[in-house]
Amino acid sequence: MLAWFLAAALLLPLSQGLSAALPVPAQQEQPAGDEEEDTPRDGMPVTADTERKVRAFLDRFVDPEKTPEEQAELFTERAEYYEHGYVDREDIVRDVQRYVRHWPERRYTVAGIDFMSADPRSDRIFVSYTIDFEVARGEKSVAGKASYGAIIKDIDSEPKVESIKEKVHARSSGSNR
Repeated sequence: MLAWFLAAALLLPLSQGLSAALPVPAQQEQPAGDEEEDTPRDGMPVTADTERKVRAFLDRFVDPEKTPEEQAELFTERAEYYEHGYVDREDIVRDVQRYVRHWPERRYTVAGIDFMSADPRSDRIFVSYTIDFEVARGEKSVAGKASYGAIIKDIDSEPKVESIKEKVHARSSGSNR
C-alpha cells in the first residue's frame, strides 16, 4: 500500500490534497471508552521545529559528498527504494556505488518542500520535495529537476527514510566544458 500511496501522491496535483490518494478505511466499532481521536486522513500539520528538522535531514540526504555506506545509513534496514521495491541497505550501497561510478561529479540542491504531513499514530512524516540536480562524467553532463515523495521515521531522534519515490520532471543534456 505504501508504494501505491507514494506513487499516487507524486502524481496528484497538490491542490487536490493527499486525501484523494488515500483509501477510505472501513469504519470499525470501538469498545466504549476506547474511542480514537478524530484525525484528518491527510495526517497532521507539522510544527516549525519539525519542518526545520526535515529540511536539515533532506539537505544531508542530498549531499553528494557522502560515501555510499553513509547514504545507505540514512535508510531503514529494509526500505522501499525507488522502483526497486523493498531492499536491504547492502542493495542501496551497491546502487549508490554504481551511480557514483557513472556520474562521479554530482550536485544536488533541495529546491523546495512542497508538502509535509505527520502520521499522528506513528513517528513518521510524509514529505514531498523537489531538487535541482546536475551530474557529470567528463564532457557529458545532465541537469534538471526531480520530485520526490518520502516517508521519514524518527525525525526527532535518528531520522531514516523508510520509503522513497522519484519523478524526474526536466532534464537537459550537454557538455560541461
